[in-house]
Amino acid sequence: MAAQAFETSLYDPEVLIERARLFAREVVAPQVTRWERERRIGREAIREAARLGLCAIEVPREHGGLGHPYSVKCRIAEAMAAVDYGFAFSLINTQNVANKLAREAPARIRDRTVPALMAGEIIGCTALTEPHAGSDFSALPPRPSRWRAAGSSRVARPGSPMPARPMWW
Repeated sequence: MAAQAFETSLYDPEVLIERARLFAREVVAPQVTRWERERRIGREAIREAARLGLCAIEVPREHGGLGHPYSVKCRIAEAMAAVDYGFAFSLINTQNVANKLAREAPARIRDRTVPALMAGEIIGCTALTEPHAGSDFSALPPRPSRWRAAGSSRVARPGSPMPARPMWW
């Protein structure tokens, strides 16, 4: 899959942040109640946000992203979270996974996955699980132990089923 091309103005951080604010008000805000009632992520809005580059904020330009700094992502996250924290969390996690894979994954994973994440075709997330702690950060021991996770999860937002495929390299 080829990386999408973004409108030139989106490489200007102030333009991108303002577009994100407008998107939050005009696209996300009217849907929040319905998404919550249906207990789901607004996947159609994630795809629409991706067309604005909101799933590629920090992804390096050489991998098809916008290459903005962390501070731009923070300002966009704040604008989205002011309208719907769940949507902001899904959007920023997708961007974070795309950025991490673009920078660190082997080419075979990066080339297959990053364009799909940046296009909003798949949603990225991070997962934490530790024996005897689950996903409770406060219950983690001060030093990590060696272990390997297996299996899958199906929760992206409380009660919203979504297939997940763990990936590590």
